[in-house]
Amino acid sequence: MSTQTQPKPDGSNFTLVSLTVGHFLQHWLVNALLVLLPTVVASLGGGLAFYSILQFIRYISGGLITCLAGFIVDRPGNRWGVILTGCMILGAILFILLAVTPVAGFLIIIAILLPIPGQVWHIPAIAAISQQYSSNRGFGLTVHGVGAQVGALVGPIVTGAIPIALGLWLGMELWRAISVIYIIPILITAVLVWIALKNLKSVVTATPDNNGLGYHLNNAKGLLSNPVILALIAIVFLRQTGFNALEAWVPYYLTADETEGGFGANALSQGIGLGIVTSLGFFMAPILGFLSDRIGRKPILVPSMVIVGILTFTVMYMTSIVLLLVILGVIGLFSYTLGQLLQALVLDQVDTGIEGTTMGLVLGINQLLGSFSPLIAIWVSQTWGLSGVFGFASILWVAPAIILLLTPVKKANSN
Repeated sequence: MSTQTQPKPDGSNFTLVSLTVGHFLQHWLVNALLVLLPTVVASLGGGLAFYSILQFIRYISGGLITCLAGFIVDRPGNRWGVILTGCMILGAILFILLAVTPVAGFLIIIAILLPIPGQVWHIPAIAAISQQYSSNRGFGLTVHGVGAQVGALVGPIVTGAIPIALGLWLGMELWRAISVIYIIPILITAVLVWIALKNLKSVVTATPDNNGLGYHLNNAKGLLSNPVILALIAIVFLRQTGFNALEAWVPYYLTADETEGGFGANALSQGIGLGIVTSLGFFMAPILGFLSDRIGRKPILVPSMVIVGILTFTVMYMTSIVLLLVILGVIGLFSYTLGQLLQALVLDQVDTGIEGTTMGLVLGINQLLGSFSPLIAIWVSQTWGLSGVFGFASILWVAPAIILLLTPVKKANSN
């Protein structure tokens, strides 16, 4: 079935900037919640097992909603700006719920909702950038990723640096006070997102052939029967699971008591650690994206994933908090950007108009499969100690590099 496409919109640069700023805010909020979560769990009497269960729940929830979002986004005529604005509003609702959390069990509701704003934001944003920057897809997606990296870097540090006196002044626990502070700015941001992106939609024109559920289901079936796409799903899954292990366990590892195998660091060190390991490479992202558009995705992705895998393994042997933060910083130069380059590589393999379905399936399936990562990680930590989680994560970075090396993929922008 054929699709009709409109010319590249004149405001594509404004769209990219707006999406990047929104991406920055989304990851600021999500990482602020993540850096608060261990403290909230401990404050309400939860333990390591309950923390891992919450991580499991958020991956399952994120996977299911992402798969569904892909089909919705690909319907020609759907207003992506409405979806993006809704993501910001849900972020505010999450902080409201966190501020009023009465018992540990209530965190299950928050865990269900936690991945939705960020995961759903990705689908229309990635589809729009892929369509409007089809000849510079790697650059466009890595610029969008810069927003996420800066947000993920700033969010935990700012959240960790908010003084304890603030909580005392508001007459509540610090994590509740932080939640209250975030609500109004998020709602203001939702208004700005609506103003900037309310008219954003697909460049594909609706036809009788491409506007039905059967069309999108056939596309999904074709994607899942393509061996290259299946290989890329496996690669994205392994890399994302490795990244998730760092994102979820670095803050716990830094603040856990030394008797549990952690460093017993303060909240500021925890925020710095999570921020740099996920986001320090924001200034390198456009460079890597530009190079991948010119020399190909593989020459950038394969060696970078191997480097991250080796450095993640060395975390197991760090005894100095300063040296540990340095290693985490070097990992952060590559860790997040590689996700954007893999997204570009996946979209290189498909046609215009099915970007939402493609990324919904790829990201959604990976969220579902990745839901078991925290459970495996807790088994690893109980068997080989808390630092053993990083040995597990290192395998998850090196394995996809090997698979990608052996996978015959189309070159950048060849579709």
